[in-house]
Amino acid sequence: MAEAATPTAAPKIDLKELVSLDRGKPFGIVTPPHEGAHYDQDGFLFDQNGALVEALLTHEGRSKLQRLSFKKQADAAAAAAKREAYAKMGVSDAGQADIEAAAAPAASAAPAADGVDIIAWALGQKVYPWPVVRKAAEEAYHVSVISADQLREWMQDNGMVAAPGK
Repeated sequence: MAEAATPTAAPKIDLKELVSLDRGKPFGIVTPPHEGAHYDQDGFLFDQNGALVEALLTHEGRSKLQRLSFKKQADAAAAAAKREAYAKMGVSDAGQADIEAAAAPAASAAPAADGVDIIAWALGQKVYPWPVVRKAAEEAYHVSVISADQLREWMQDNGMVAAPGK
């Protein structure tokens, strides 16, 4: 009979490195500020500098942070295993970069205004300040929107990006 795997103790989570306010994604403003919290995003509260307010973490928030930490560790282990596999095959670092670049999806053909890749932004691959994205969308697509969600929805409706889950 196979023995059930026992989870190992979670390493100490460096919260500042793990999660911070992403001003490129939608976030709420806590008005008036509550115990140092000025912003709300993805269920976490952040101070005026965008740092997580640890004192206000809920049990669910701590669990989410632990899962994020595990994912980050797993991603790092997978990247190390990939580098090791390439090395065993005799592929140089430059060769690895060439292989990864060839396997990457083709660059989008979307028009870019002022160097802003709106498609990559909508897919979460690039981060730009919202006013820059809004201006680029107006120039490239002649669309006037007031929120990032509205622009993403417009892009989905026009077949520029797939809707989440599709």
